[in-house]
Amino acid sequence: MDENNPTKSEAETEEVRTTPLLNINNQTTSKTETIDFPDLCPQSQKGGSHLREIQLPGLDPIKVAYCSYDDIGSGWWLVYRKLNRSRIFNRPYEDYERGFGNLELNFFDEFFIGLNRLHRLTREKPHELVLYAGSGTRRFDHFVVGDRSEGYKVKSIGNCTGDDVWMSPKQGSKFSTFDRYEDGVPGRNLAEEWGYGWWFEPSMRSIGNENHFIDMYIRKTD
Repeated sequence: MDENNPTKSEAETEEVRTTPLLNINNQTTSKTETIDFPDLCPQSQKGGSHLREIQLPGLDPIKVAYCSYDDIGSGWWLVYRKLNRSRIFNRPYEDYERGFGNLELNFFDEFFIGLNRLHRLTREKPHELVLYAGSGTRRFDHFVVGDRSEGYKVKSIGNCTGDDVWMSPKQGSKFSTFDRYEDGVPGRNLAEEWGYGWWFEPSMRSIGNENHFIDMYIRKTD
């Protein structure tokens, strides 16, 4: 059994072995700063990606990658990266709440910051979102994620620009995993079929069994 790819039956018997929340190689950056939320990632960053440690009120510190790209600018935090044929994203709901994966500033690392942190970040201050999925790019100018009692649903996306990316989260959609499906598609569990957690909803049912690369970045707008 691949310890990074738990099966449904193992998750139900609470025998899932999860990867550490983060596996950071500190040699990838000369300095890791500890900051108190809601400080911004550097808007003047000239390019590339860097590691930084952040502290959200009431939660453990976490190291994140803040990034700058020619097409979208600086100050972005990587919050979700899933590669094609991912080996670690087929996980139970509780893992998605906590967050999981590797973060070493390597393009082939996979990582999710965690639903609870994503809720806290987007609740406290206005954020925008950039989504890369397949060959498309979509930008949302006001992204808000609800709390656990709301199923971590997308409460707002704001105005959308860019490509018509088929994985774009829809306002009102709840987060689904194989053991907690909220996709609204009768008789199906899209998270189980496709092998990862996401804000699935009925309009996605005609896409088929796809397993695309997905990257999500958020940035404060105030």
